[in-house]
Amino acid sequence: MYGVLPSSLQKYDHFLFPGVVPRSFIGSLFLGSALYPLGWACNAFGLIQNKFDLQVYARGILALVNLRSLCMLRKETSNRFGYTAGLWFTVLSCTQFHVPFWLSRTLPNMFAFPLVNVASALLLRKSRGGSARNYQRALALVVLATTIFRAELILLLPGLLVEGLRRGVSSQRIFLTGAISGSVALVATVLIDSYFWQQWPLWPEFQGIWFNVFEGKSQEWGVSPIHAYFTSHIPKLLLGALPLSLVGLVDSQALEILQPWIAYLSLISLLGHKEWRFIVYAVPVLNVAAARGRR
Repeated sequence: MYGVLPSSLQKYDHFLFPGVVPRSFIGSLFLGSALYPLGWACNAFGLIQNKFDLQVYARGILALVNLRSLCMLRKETSNRFGYTAGLWFTVLSCTQFHVPFWLSRTLPNMFAFPLVNVASALLLRKSRGGSARNYQRALALVVLATTIFRAELILLLPGLLVEGLRRGVSSQRIFLTGAISGSVALVATVLIDSYFWQQWPLWPEFQGIWFNVFEGKSQEWGVSPIHAYFTSHIPKLLLGALPLSLVGLVDSQALEILQPWIAYLSLISLLGHKEWRFIVYAVPVLNVAAARGRR
């Protein structure tokens, strides 16, 4: 709305109301770039009257991106487990509350969400001779999402490492893929976010982890028991999909795609402060397992 020139930065909220923990502007830049031609056209026809209208269009774009990533995961579910499984994935996803309600929220979690969904779809994809390539692409996307948007996704990497080795990908290729993706993402976020926050050098996700985990500030928002994700948050997120996802655990193919996420949920449970948005990325994969369990 204000532009990206140095003279415009002082109008941004984080300068008007200082003291917030930095988050990346890369997602906002993506939305702004996508919104610009649409905003120009809508403005020409008088469809934009105020800031609220701009926010609605921006959130609509983010919702479409997230929906597209879910459609990609649904397609791979159908290809892997059959049309009925894909249909049930759609039904279960649409009848839950949190994910549909939050798809358009311009939070780092929802910017990371489509990247993780595409990664999950790639891991689910069965292509002749392409398993290693799909895995490397998925790993690169998760590392990208971790470095730029949500650092807690680093806890997904141990499970992905085991999955890569299980698929026959060498440890050298896994490390190289992660290093290249992480380096590109790190350079991008430091250069872009240092400019927008007017701090050099600035890596927002590192600052967030330092503030919340190492300084323990997140515990000021409450501490939950170690089992809270499994006994409280996941049941609320999944609703009717929960019993079906448990049935999917006895299926070897469903368990194969769940293993990295079981490791993630177990590791993140060790952190005292817990919120459902920290595990929202697991919901689509759990729905895949539930759809498989409904067969």
